[in-house]
Amino acid sequence: MRHWARRLGLVTLGVTGCGRLGFEVTTIDSAQSDATPGDVDVVASPKDCDGTLLAEPVDNFATNLDGYTQFNSATTVALDAGQLTFTLAQNQPGSNDYAGVSTNATTLIRGRAARVELVQAPSSSFGAQAHFFLANADGELGGFRFDSGSLFVEYSGTQSSVPYDPVAHRWLRLHEAAGSVSLETSADGAHWSVLASYADPASIDQPATTWFQAGTFTAVAMPGQARFDNLNIAVCP
Repeated sequence: MRHWARRLGLVTLGVTGCGRLGFEVTTIDSAQSDATPGDVDVVASPKDCDGTLLAEPVDNFATNLDGYTQFNSATTVALDAGQLTFTLAQNQPGSNDYAGVSTNATTLIRGRAARVELVQAPSSSFGAQAHFFLANADGELGGFRFDSGSLFVEYSGTQSSVPYDPVAHRWLRLHEAAGSVSLETSADGAHWSVLASYADPASIDQPATTWFQAGTFTAVAMPGQARFDNLNIAVCP
């Protein structure tokens, strides 16, 4: 079932600005543009356009959530041990109990990438979710959903999933290049496997906001926590 499309109405998309975002650019082999879910294409990840490291990480969540719009429910979001941490509410009745944050700063994703480290996923119990995605005024450009022990990629009304692997899926990345967007995973943040690739949506050139969300869509006894770290938004100067 698809549950995460409802969340865009909860928080107004952020305005443009520098925020706390730094820069890193990654590239992808053009041969990956026709990859289908399940294909594995591994590539190295240069730091930026000319090979110079500009800033890394963008946000290691060590200090505060300045530069983000935040919402809480019974599920809460906070910084803990230098990580963006969602504590999912136990046995929450009803549906759609989520907390989340979105960046106030926006980016144009064409020729760029957004990546994050998923340090810990919630429980694999049915009903526990965590999300990382990019969206603009027209809706979601694409992203990842941990859902009940599976990792989903969602884009343009399409979704597919693989069993979640905490090692292979430690890093998540949305990457645009040469007219297509790739949703990729990595164990080390340097070599990437393509889970899905699709043609640029019509709104690709609109400023996009980065979102994190976690929660439950049904009562879960021990839903656990979702922990993110080392957000990086790629910008090619």
